[in-house]
Amino acid sequence: MAKRFIDTELFNDDWFSELSKDGKLLFIYLITNCDHGGFYKLNKRLLLFQTNIDNLDETLKELSSCYIQVKENTFWIPKFIKFQYPGFPKSKVNQQNGALKLLFQNNLSDEVIINNLTLSISFEDLGRLRKSYGNGNGIDNGIEDDNGNDSKRYQKNKKEDNSKIVEITKLFKNGNI
Repeated sequence: MAKRFIDTELFNDDWFSELSKDGKLLFIYLITNCDHGGFYKLNKRLLLFQTNIDNLDETLKELSSCYIQVKENTFWIPKFIKFQYPGFPKSKVNQQNGALKLLFQNNLSDEVIINNLTLSISFEDLGRLRKSYGNGNGIDNGIEDDNGNDSKRYQKNKKEDNSKIVEITKLFKNGNI
């Protein structure tokens, strides 16, 4: 079970206090049910069952400044990353590496990422990160074989991914990114 940070001053925030009851509920629902990259794949039936929100479409419109719709039923919540990983992408939180990978796999442009996270990182450096983490181009990374079992390719890729993470971490620590 994933653990999430939540701001104890959330209900005192002017923006949040002006939301409807359903808006507040949906925002908390989204930030507690998204993945570690801030992406939430909408399952209307389950969401409505779990929250009993009266009018989901209206409530989504109310929160439209909080998310970017990246696919028909997939939303990205940029504030999630900013809050969960302070200093992203130079955060010392290990999960940020997975979050970076998810950003790239969801084909967000560098401009969208920088503008929505207000990163103090150059496009060039973000491009290097994109190369290291992949760009979500749909290439099979060999995680499972046809039977759903871990394959030898997965073990090889896992070692390569770990070495990339170490290399990128060194770049961050040395101030090169």
